[in-house]
Amino acid sequence: MSAFEFFFSFYGLLLGLCVAQIAGGIGHAIVVRRESRFGWLTPTLAAFLLLDLASFWFNAWDHRSAIGVTAATIYAGMIVALSYYIAVVLLFPVHSGNWEDLDEHYWSNKRWVVLGVALANFATLAWFIGLTFWLWPAVAWVQLGVYFGPLAILFFSRRAWLDGLCYAILIVVYVASTVMQR
Repeated sequence: MSAFEFFFSFYGLLLGLCVAQIAGGIGHAIVVRRESRFGWLTPTLAAFLLLDLASFWFNAWDHRSAIGVTAATIYAGMIVALSYYIAVVLLFPVHSGNWEDLDEHYWSNKRWVVLGVALANFATLAWFIGLTFWLWPAVAWVQLGVYFGPLAILFFSRRAWLDGLCYAILIVVYVASTVMQR
């Protein structure tokens, strides 16, 4: 077993639990749709989170040769995955009877979800780039702005249309980058 396989058996499991948590939340929201209005904000955030989680798998694969097995690597992977897991746990209500409207739950928890996602992405970025960020080409800085800019706006926004615009930007960037990689 390679160092990457050893690391990824742990990291991938934690990321997989995040995906399972989102899938369970969507399923539960569909089951209780007669008790709670479904809305569009939480499902849109869930779609973005699924794409973002997939990017963690791609990034780990892209950097597999640089990932060694050390306590720092395991701890960093655990911090990234757990901050993401906590974010996705907050995405959907635990008890359906507490929320008449899924969008109400969204507004109550969105900042915590966005904060967890931003922390996971920032920690991953810091982990992979170390101190070489000043060597990045300008396009990398633009990509960071296109990602972290909408996340920052989401953290402060209290308008559904603005949140929708931010999710549209983030989702289109992920889909476009997938198409361009072909």
